[in-house]
Amino acid sequence: MTGAQFSELTTPNHFYFHSFSAGVANKKKRGNLRYHWSVNNVRHPQYEADTMNAACDLSLLTDRTTMDKMGHSVTSFEHYQNGMFVIPLILNLPGQSLNVRSGFNSRGTNTNMEFEVQGLALPAANADTQVPADLSTFVVAQTTAQIRIGGNRQIAVDH
Repeated sequence: MTGAQFSELTTPNHFYFHSFSAGVANKKKRGNLRYHWSVNNVRHPQYEADTMNAACDLSLLTDRTTMDKMGHSVTSFEHYQNGMFVIPLILNLPGQSLNVRSGFNSRGTNTNMEFEVQGLALPAANADTQVPADLSTFVVAQTTAQIRIGGNRQIAVDH
């Protein structure tokens, strides 16, 4: 839409994530946004992380740090905060070989996850520029199944 604040030509608005970090106007600096995840009352990370920490974790999320990988399409820190803002929580060691078993195991227990963000500067609601009156957060979790082959033709699948 003409004049829409959070739009790009090739990206639908529902895939366009803005950081809303207070303290910076041009989003080329870190700003005041701080966050942390809590999984079963254990903080990840143990300190108050900021937008630079989230940007670094984005590169580690799917092992996009080596030259033979395709990357995540973020071209600058300003681009990350003005449309590609994702705060990942990595609970495994990405890029390891199959014999390295890592990650969060919640079998047999209930899991409580909490996400806390502070230091946001929300703009005023405006229908002309498609700025909403409130924000929503959604969590995407990726899990993998693992097949284990033991002695005497024993096969088990871990989900």
